[in-house]
Amino acid sequence: MQPETTAEAKAWFQKAANDLRGADIDLAANPPLIEDALFHCQQAAEKSMKGFLAAHEQIF
Repeated sequence: MQPETTAEAKAWFQKAANDLRGADIDLAANPPLIEDALFHCQQAAEKSMKGFLAAHEQIF
């Protein structure tokens, strides 16, 4: 894998991790922000898929 490909994939995975952190924060709120947490989870899944595709040099 090319270094720029690795960097792009890692960037997508870091963005996904940040979305999961946002979901954790939303769920820890009192009362929990369920809809916002679900949005962040969906975004994390999408960004993880983009990281996977980038790592395999697939256009998305």
